[in-house]
Amino acid sequence: MLSSGALQNLPPTARALINASRDSFKSIDRGHIRKRNDSTFDARARHFTSWLEAIGFTVNNLTQVTVADFPDILATYLEKVADGDNCLSLTNMGDAALRGYLSAASTALSALTSKSFSHLDPETVTSKRPKILPGFLEILRQRMTWKEPRPRKEPFTLAMIDALRASLFLQSKQTSIQKVFLTSRYAAYDWIRLGVFTGSRISEFGQTNSGKPKGQRYATIPLSRDAGIWANQSLAFIADDFIFYSKQSLLVDRRFCTSDAALEHIWELHVRFCFDKSKNNFTIRKYKRLPDAPFDPVIVAINIIRRAHLLCIPPQEPLGQYRLLNKSSNSMLRDSDIRDELRFACTMAYPDPRHYCRIHIKGLVSHSTRVTAALCLKLGGASDEDIAFRLRWHISSVPTYLRECFNGIDLVMQTAIQGVYNTA
Repeated sequence: MLSSGALQNLPPTARALINASRDSFKSIDRGHIRKRNDSTFDARARHFTSWLEAIGFTVNNLTQVTVADFPDILATYLEKVADGDNCLSLTNMGDAALRGYLSAASTALSALTSKSFSHLDPETVTSKRPKILPGFLEILRQRMTWKEPRPRKEPFTLAMIDALRASLFLQSKQTSIQKVFLTSRYAAYDWIRLGVFTGSRISEFGQTNSGKPKGQRYATIPLSRDAGIWANQSLAFIADDFIFYSKQSLLVDRRFCTSDAALEHIWELHVRFCFDKSKNNFTIRKYKRLPDAPFDPVIVAINIIRRAHLLCIPPQEPLGQYRLLNKSSNSMLRDSDIRDELRFACTMAYPDPRHYCRIHIKGLVSHSTRVTAALCLKLGGASDEDIAFRLRWHISSVPTYLRECFNGIDLVMQTAIQGVYNTA
């Protein structure tokens, strides 16, 4: 991204200032995910450099290569990577990963030779999605054409939600509802139900190994000047992101959620989505009570705030926490918790292993909330534009999440979310 020139023609003061700026840019906290992506890019670039050395290139003779020969070098390398000569020794690497190797190799080749070159088609380089040069594209196209597709992410069903509720009821009879309410299963039960309405990705309410640095309890906003007052704060929902209103549209103090009269008094929920992958930060989405629906987003949110109160979660920590039975400390809700509870619910709801959902049980993952939300809205009559607005997506992402499913899979949940769509 930055020129690799030595800046020897610049005045000493300017050269020192620019070098300091470069060092600052390289060291700035841009977030764990971007740091990991940078590491992946660097590893691929080093792999390409090692491959060059293995086939006889040196620093001296590589500089003698003309730019006209670069495509042949990179195409040969890309084919070797596809055959298994890569960082992970994979022979079934997907086209997206191959494209990443090509990008890293192209950048490294330009840096090593100090000659400008890009693997992108110059006629499309200014477009939103530039294309790569035809020779490279054909190699990737072959991999795209013949690779085995990954299993689709499947939506969950009302029967699975009912199975979770039945399991929680049974557990509460064996111990107490007060203890069960704090467990991972009940926390997952609430966040899964809320996800039908919000379409939230796991990073908005839970944690993943890839989403946070090792040794850190939860993912945070990068500690940088650009992040301002939000630097180092939780990426997932905190208590301030849930705002409640009464039937008369009067603001209700969040602490009222712990009152016995909360369900009668609180009638509307506003959820603040601080940061996501779009350019629209601090988006608000509104949800009203749905008394006739199988579950209600406002009641679910009240549950989440109540659990946070009972767990004594600090105001700036993520709401997605729970406590194991007979434990005194809290744990963060994880993507694996959501996945495991959905698959458990599937086996309970559909004991026959020949059932569609059992056959495709591995498609039930934390991302299934997004698939379910999009599918329910579509079945409820929403257009792709409406779905994109309600779930805060780019409209081009909507078809990705829409799935064909067997008849009747989501008829009741469709009614629930259609109520939100029609009244919000």
